[in-house]
Amino acid sequence: MKDYRYEIENDKVRIVKYLGSEKAVTIPSHIEGLPVTSIAALAFSSDQLISVIIPNSVTRIGSWSFANNKLDSIVIPNSVTCIGNGAFAGNPPTCIVIPDSVTYIGELAFERSTSPKITIGDIEIPLDLKEEEWINYYSKIIEEKRVSECLSTMGTWELLD
Repeated sequence: MKDYRYEIENDKVRIVKYLGSEKAVTIPSHIEGLPVTSIAALAFSSDQLISVIIPNSVTRIGSWSFANNKLDSIVIPNSVTCIGNGAFAGNPPTCIVIPDSVTYIGELAFERSTSPKITIGDIEIPLDLKEEEWINYYSKIIEEKRVSECLSTMGTWELLD
């Protein structure tokens, strides 16, 4: 795939960098016949993207991976469990939808977003919350999930590399 730099490990693909020029991107679900399961840190950052479709094969979105683009909506597929720090920071979406499958959202994941709210499962969260209020909402959402399971299956630094 000429539009992507990627790594293969344990029969899974991690996209490391988007090399293409298209501003509306559909990330492939497979490369070289192997599933694309993660997006590395900074892989799509500052590429002036206006839309991106993330396939259901992706389980992890790395830190700052889609930061500083022009995404007008952010819809995370049901396969994703972890969203890294600042993953979508600096985008102007009017809508952010996060499925119940997400068990970890890093700090500043949606920093400087213009969206009035984030929807996680069936719970709408206004973005103008103070830190304590956000923690209460987030705690309510993940109350029955095992956040530590997500972190134990991937090193904390994996979200950064």
